[in-house]
Amino acid sequence: MKLITVNTPFMDVNTYLLESDMGAIIIDPAQMTDEIKLFIKENANKEIALLLTHSHFDHIMGAAEVKRLSGCKVYVGAADAEGLINPELNLSERFCINCEPVEGDCLLEDNDEITIGDIKAKVMHTPGHSKGSVCFIVGDWMFSGDTLFRMSVGRTDFIGGDKSEQNATLKRLCEINGDYDVYPGHGPATRLSFERTYNPYIKEIL
Repeated sequence: MKLITVNTPFMDVNTYLLESDMGAIIIDPAQMTDEIKLFIKENANKEIALLLTHSHFDHIMGAAEVKRLSGCKVYVGAADAEGLINPELNLSERFCINCEPVEGDCLLEDNDEITIGDIKAKVMHTPGHSKGSVCFIVGDWMFSGDTLFRMSVGRTDFIGGDKSEQNATLKRLCEINGDYDVYPGHGPATRLSFERTYNPYIKEIL
């Protein structure tokens, strides 16, 4: 499977493009870019899906256009679905940003499993940064959105944020079996074992 990281300089958001023989996945399209357009064109004969780790505007500004160009379904955590169409909840109103609304097609719950072509993804509900934040696990990769960063975590002072829920999420990440390469919504990739050992926010609650 092929993984491409597209970084959007505006707010340093990472968009992830996954490609296999039969499936293609776009995760958190911060903005429409030439790389994403080319990815959609090159994978037009495959099943394509749009996966959203949460509904804050900086992760979904390209979602509506991705859906139009590809005809894909939009997957989002159930508790964040309203944020896709509500500018107060997705924070675009607060930051005076124009964010085109998009409807979620598939509302996700904890432990859901998604199959896109020959790509299988497991859903982990990870509230704290937002009520409906999720991580997607594909093989040995974890796409963590704003749940977990290298040596940091997402802030909890926005609508839907909850520090106690975040702490419970971080404890759960420490308890799951195995190790993963972690691809966050902002900043460099990391490793779950590294964060379990060195992330100060995780060390604080253990």
